[in-house]
Amino acid sequence: MDFLTIKDLVLDYFYLEFDHDLLSEKNNNPFLQVSLINSSSINPHRDSFGMYVIPRGAKAAHLEFSTIIMAKALVIEGEYLIQKPSAILPIENNLGYCRGITIDKNQVLLVTVIAEVDEAKFVTKSLLNKLQIVLNPAT
Repeated sequence: MDFLTIKDLVLDYFYLEFDHDLLSEKNNNPFLQVSLINSSSINPHRDSFGMYVIPRGAKAAHLEFSTIIMAKALVIEGEYLIQKPSAILPIENNLGYCRGITIDKNQVLLVTVIAEVDEAKFVTKSLLNKLQIVLNPAT
């Protein structure tokens, strides 16, 4: 799967389809990080991007520096990735929530949201449900 296609799907979802009124926190927008990890033995690599979950054209409101929020996302992703492959579970803690799905041979898509845990779970599951429908239309 092409990373730019996934990025476009995510942006379209949050700018055109997602109901931002469902988010309870208005003074601290969730931060979303999407990572596509290719674990190929020939060319392993990771592509990712991050954004605040806000309506198109809105200005993000957040209580911490963005670099701190990005570092938190990397920490949660790291916790997810160091699990044993046979016991992969979503990571849920006071920083946020991270869950991954396999989308192709040797490719894992991680969605990490930094927010209050219930809101982070909601945003993550909402996006993953949409991506699974679009990326795996036969299932």
